[in-house]
Amino acid sequence: MKQGLWFHAGLLGAAVIVAYLVWTGKPDDKKEQPVLVALDAADVAGILYTWPEGENRVVPEGKGADRSYRVESAVDVKKPASRPATQPASAPATQPELASSAPAAPEPIVERERSQFPAGSSVLKTLEALAPLKALRTLGKLDDERLERMGLAEPKRTLTVEAGGRSYTLELGETTYGGQGRYARLRGKPEVHLIANSTVLALEGSAVRLMEWRLVPVELEHIVAIDVRSGARAATFTQVERAQEAKRHFALATAPEERSDEATNLVAKLRALRASKYLNQEPAPGGATEAAAFAVKLDNGAPLALQVYERADGKGYQVRAGRWLAEVAEAQARELVEGATAVLPAP
Repeated sequence: MKQGLWFHAGLLGAAVIVAYLVWTGKPDDKKEQPVLVALDAADVAGILYTWPEGENRVVPEGKGADRSYRVESAVDVKKPASRPATQPASAPATQPELASSAPAAPEPIVERERSQFPAGSSVLKTLEALAPLKALRTLGKLDDERLERMGLAEPKRTLTVEAGGRSYTLELGETTYGGQGRYARLRGKPEVHLIANSTVLALEGSAVRLMEWRLVPVELEHIVAIDVRSGARAATFTQVERAQEAKRHFALATAPEERSDEATNLVAKLRALRASKYLNQEPAPGGATEAAAFAVKLDNGAPLALQVYERADGKGYQVRAGRWLAEVAEAQARELVEGATAVLPAP
């Protein structure tokens, strides 16, 4: 009797495991994942992701090693509504009357906020996952009832990729149990697929999630040299022993045998520089003065140019990094300006 119970309990456990794997969409490593769209990252001309609270468009810029991406974002933002002015009472009210007449808090106002910024690492990883676009598995044609449960009867999310002169739209449904997979199908085709939720999740959200905050987003071993300018003074510093992490340092290009700890620290501060906000305008109204300038030379690709501006109105600094103008923390900007002044040889 007991043996029979254990046997049936084992069968039930195995069935539960199989059902869980099917439901969560865990792929079988031994099987080739089906390709939904054979894309090459170099051919992608644009990506548009939409969801109920907004949309994010990813646009490539440049070619080859100089290729980068910007995000054009339009996301709903809740802002507190102003309370209506209260009218003075004509006569003193009792305590119960005061409680019952207290105005309810106004509903927040929802505004669609638009912005542009350089794409961060989460967006870049999504681009890699899209080339090619694969499914964890294909579930085939399903009836209307199952499509409804999967969120595909009226999809609330879409992912459109433009590549090679064509456009591909992926209609996105609900996530699977555990959130690892998401139901999807190509627009115009009946088959339902299970894709990795991480493929699309990184494209949903505001600038805080998608933005590249680093103004010098490169690894130290890829920096060959750095040009530094402050006023009329300028110099170039090269990285010595670049391939050896424990030995690499910077030195004046005209004296490579003399290690410059000031230049090495300055490069570290440049790589630590973060944008607090990207601005869709020229340097601050009322004018700004260039306080320091840098050109980070790489082993592959064009140099990264940065100019640090001190605002004429005395309200801190702004940094021009390539095509982007950003607000930065005043302390970080001041350290760069002082570091540039200190590292340059006396005239």
